Amino acid sequence: MSGSQEKRLNRYSQKLPEELSSLAREALRRVIRPPTDFSNVSERLLKASIDSSSALDSLLVELRGLGLEESELVVTHIPEALDQLGHDWHQDRRSWIEVSIASARLQAVVSASFLPMKTAPAAPGTVLILVPRGEDHTIGPAILQKRLLEMGYFADLLVDATESAIQDNCDLHSVDIVLVSAYRPESLQLAVDLAAFSKSHDPALPCVLGGGITAFDIIKPQEFDLLTNDLDKALAFASTDKIKSLKNDMGAVYDT
Repeated sequence: MSGSQEKRLNRYSQKLPEELSSLAREALRRVIRPPTDFSNVSERLLKASIDSSSALDSLLVELRGLGLEESELVVTHIPEALDQLGHDWHQDRRSWIEVSIASARLQAVVSASFLPMKTAPAAPGTVLILVPRGEDHTIGPAILQKRLLEMGYFADLLVDATESAIQDNCDLHSVDIVLVSAYRPESLQLAVDLAAFSKSHDPALPCVLGGGITAFDIIKPQEFDLLTNDLDKALAFASTDKIKSLKNDMGAVYDT
């Protein structure tokens, strides 16, 4: 951005009321400044997250200063960087230490991010995300929660989920769907137990199993209604008239 453009942006910004949303400010910024090409962001995130925390912090300051939206960073570019990181590890191009450190740094970015909720015609529903005990890979569920919150859902994430935590959550909210995310095949029985307990609270509650475990040759346990990593497919399944009708027939409350 040139010096004159920066002055124009500052002058116009001063005229905006404090309560004006960040979305309006970003729209003004985009009018004054041409859009930036962010096609190589995932590669730069991957390199910086491996190099050092300060390198990653500097890159994030740069990208946000150039107008990269937080939702694009969290929902698109960080997952792409993680996919490449996993691929590099399987190809022996990255060590376990590099993978662990980079994943932890990127997860910290996800945890600290705030994605403004998109306007929805009606509250879509409540999603409970469960991660079985002992799972080391929790950044995927954290990104999933951020994406759901941005979509307007109420989404609660329980890592190392216990029956008491599930019970407390179900007592507090009318849960519309449970998403269990597991990475290791060894976690399958723990995932099944979480789904079984969730359905004991509400037999009509849709339970979906996803995560890295779907890459293995497993048969869908009967406790789960769906085995998928496709979020849209899972949400569509939970919002079908069949599910709504079943919940109503059983006397459960379904919030539309």
